[in-house]
Amino acid sequence: MSSFQEYWDAIPPITKVLLIGSMFTTTLTSFSMVNPGKLIFNPYLVWHGFEIWRLFTNFFFFGKFSFAFLMTMMILARFGSALESDPFRTSTVGGSADYLFAVLFIAALLLPVGYFMQLPVLSGSLVFGIVYLWSKRNPESPVSVWGFRFTGNTLPWVLMGFTVLTGGSPVPDLCGLVAAHVFYFLAEVLPLKTGKGYLYTPEFVVALAQYSAGQHMEGASAQGAVPAQNRGPARHAWGEGQRLGGT
Repeated sequence: MSSFQEYWDAIPPITKVLLIGSMFTTTLTSFSMVNPGKLIFNPYLVWHGFEIWRLFTNFFFFGKFSFAFLMTMMILARFGSALESDPFRTSTVGGSADYLFAVLFIAALLLPVGYFMQLPVLSGSLVFGIVYLWSKRNPESPVSVWGFRFTGNTLPWVLMGFTVLTGGSPVPDLCGLVAAHVFYFLAEVLPLKTGKGYLYTPEFVVALAQYSAGQHMEGASAQGAVPAQNRGPARHAWGEGQRLGGT
């Protein structure tokens, strides 16, 4: 129990919100407390039925409890935490604020993509986008997936290949990759070429991240733990070559 508590406390605040939201919606749908149809992205009902919540809930909906859901949460916990602790800098604050901005940016791009591609659920695309950004941030970091070792820059393609091999469609993954690459290009590639910044974390995003971080630190202090922000970059805390889906 104590080891799980330490593991949970080490997860940064925004990634923790994504995990809690995902587990909450999965619990509701698994026990038939909420109709999954109320959570998916339906543009017609958003614009004509004013069901605005669909713009958000579809990013937390992964279906019912399953092995695939468990693996997705493990991927989000690991790579989301690492990216949140060392994101692409789009402000002077860094950390959770810039990570939250990246997540919101990718989500905003995925909504029109979901409309044109008729994708009712964009949660998997968002997680894949987070993994893609981590791979760009840590291209040479070793990663072990079910006993096979790869470098960070090949991880998205390995996960996409696994999706295809297990009978899934690569389209949601590709959508997440494209949306995340747009962010990467504007936040990192283009500024390096032109010497100008193109993406800046808005103040309200900074305020949201700081509020979340404050709540996270209060909770960690209540448990007698050290806040995650003071533990250094997550790519060191999580360990190089960590196995995914193995022991």
